[in-house]
Amino acid sequence: MSEATETGRLTDEFKGLFTKTIQADIELFNRLSALSSEAVREFFTGPQRKALPSLGESLTRSVELGISYWTAAAHHSLGFANDVAKAYEKALDLKSPSKEPPHRAVKSKVKKTH
Repeated sequence: MSEATETGRLTDEFKGLFTKTIQADIELFNRLSALSSEAVREFFTGPQRKALPSLGESLTRSVELGISYWTAAAHHSLGFANDVAKAYEKALDLKSPSKEPPHRAVKSKVKKTH
């Protein structure tokens, strides 16, 4: 492959990655904005409309949230490590010993109670 072709391919790959990242950032910003708006609205109007959850339900929700955070962190850290390993394999022209990335096996087993 010529150097110009390789440079063009890498430029296109970077542009695609950059565009995907910007789109994902915008979607995440919109999602977090809506979430914070709903939280503020609920904070100021919620007590008049409904009762607060029980202590047990609050504890359960907190544990579910913690497990969800832990699951997300494990999933993404394993995914990142797997992607780094793939990048090294590609750069060094090595073959991967496994076909299925290990991070695919990490899934939350938390069942929603509400």
